[in-house]
Amino acid sequence: MGNNSNAGRKMNYGKRINRLWVFGMTEEGFRKVKMFVVERRDYNTLLPLLIEHIDLKTTIHSDGW
Repeated sequence: MGNNSNAGRKMNYGKRINRLWVFGMTEEGFRKVKMFVVERRDYNTLLPLLIEHIDLKTTIHSDGW
């Protein structure tokens, strides 16, 4: 068996799958949900949504994805 430095988990890299990314937020204690289809999951895409739709003093809980 040869040495293969590419063996193991892909860590979300590899063949691109053309699917939509949905970014969502809920308000704790209420049955309110806001969801947005986004092309990217980066800082420049998500931060404006957070600023527009939540109070600046809000505590954000994330799954870290």
